[in-house]
Parts: sequence; C-alpha cells; structure tokens
Amino acid sequence: MKIIIYSFIALTFSSCFKKNADANNNLSNVQKHEILSPKKIGDSAVAVTFSGVLPCADCEGIKTELKLFGDEAYEMTRTFVGDPGSSNNTIEKGRLTLERGFGKDNDASLYILNPNDSKNKEYYVILSSNNNELIKLDEDLKIINSSQNYKLQKTE
Repeated sequence: MKIIIYSFIALTFSSCFKKNADANNNLSNVQKHEILSPKKIGDSAVAVTFSGVLPCADCEGIKTELKLFGDEAYEMTRTFVGDPGSSNNTIEKGRLTLERGFGKDNDASLYILNPNDSKNKEYYVILSSNNNELIKLDEDLKIINSSQNYKLQKTE
C-alpha cells in the first residue's frame, strides 16, 4: 500500500513540475520580442529600418539610417549634413541586444547597439505607445530631454 501512495505522490509532483516547465517555456516565448517579420535583403534578413536626422554639434545634422536584422545584428549609416571637413558617410556594423521593458513601460523594447569596432554602446527604445518611433537614449539609459529631434521613424 505504501508503494502505491508514494507512487501517487511522485506522479502528482512530477506532473506539477511539467506544468510549471511548460508555463515557463510559454512565458519565455511571450517575452521574446520579435521586431517584425524579416524581409530578405542580400544575405541577411532586415527586420526593420528606421531613419531620420539626429542632432550634430558641429554640422547641420546627421542623416541616420538604422537597419535592425533578425540575426541580432545591425547596420547604421550616417551622413553628416553640411560638414565639408568630414567624410560624408560612415557605416557602422555590430551586434544588438534586445531587452523588454523600459521604466514603467513593461512592453517597451530596449535596443543596445554594440559596434564591432569597440566604440561606445548606443541605446535606443521603442515605447509601447508608438512602435513606429525609435528614440535615442543617453548613456545612462534616459530619454534625452531636448528641443532637438532624437527620434528615428520606421520606414518601409
């Protein structure tokens, strides 16, 4: 009789652990944030592209195009507008890390750009209230409070 009782208890606990494991797997799948369905461009799948003109200290602005790839990579092209002393275009490639949540916005997406050439990381966020806008953050992961534009718009 003891064997039957112990078997029943073991079976009950093992089914509870399996349900917990299944629930955790489902939660993990929900927390993984897919940028968008990828479009094929060359050898990589571009999930989404954002563009706009960001402020520049010694030029008219930095025309910026940021491509976020589905394989956790990115490519950023910058064109320095109105700066005759610089080479107009720079292309930066690197790895990106995507995290869920930003401040009180649990559904926001935080993008951490890690350049291949070991420059400083850059931080951007997409708030859940507007997923067509990528906002550049400062190095303390705060939205830059300025009258200048620090936002890139999603392009198709």
